[in-house]
Amino acid sequence: MKGYNLTLKKNVHKGRQKREKLYRDREPEQLWEADITYIPTVEEGMTCLFNVKDCFTKKWVGYEYSRTRNRRDAIKSIENAIKEYGGVKVTGIVLRTDNGTQYTSKMFKEGVKALDLSKSI
Repeated sequence: MKGYNLTLKKNVHKGRQKREKLYRDREPEQLWEADITYIPTVEEGMTCLFNVKDCFTKKWVGYEYSRTRNRRDAIKSIENAIKEYGGVKVTGIVLRTDNGTQYTSKMFKEGVKALDLSKSI
């Protein structure tokens, strides 16, 4: 590739002063990760599975299957994960998400705060 000059220059993030340290879990129920999986179907078209995973055990703790891709479904998946724990208020759990529009919305951030979870970058 070097002979054809196809190398890419190193990606530099503008405005980033220092490297962010990610939160690392030491035992179960410390760090949850939320993401979306898109599932194409014949009759429904594109559907979405919002899933919440415990990063230590690698098990799904909650999910929401929907035809829409909105922030309410993202919040519902978090609520379903909390219901798996018997509806008990969970405290001290850090939630890690990507920067999708569902997870960066004001409504989602307020919902996470109301559920007593802290959001990781």
